[in-house]
Amino acid sequence: HPYVYRSAAVLITMVFALHFFACLLWRIKWEGDREELNHFLNDRRLSGERKMENYILCMYFVCTMFTTVGFGDVYALNTVER
Repeated sequence: HPYVYRSAAVLITMVFALHFFACLLWRIKWEGDREELNHFLNDRRLSGERKMENYILCMYFVCTMFTTVGFGDVYALNTVER
């Protein structure tokens, strides 16, 4: 079943790419201006202390960025919605 293997390879590649870019986004935010990071987190009602919330936020942002044309006024407000 070559289509199954090809589909699995594409899915695994996409997951790794999303993970990579989510981690890269957090790294860029973390290494940058702390005031900007705090503003970024406060806008999303997060403290920045819980690693899983940070990861979910970055993964959500990267998925949104890769799968949409632009950013609108409809977005998730908490971790459960993301």
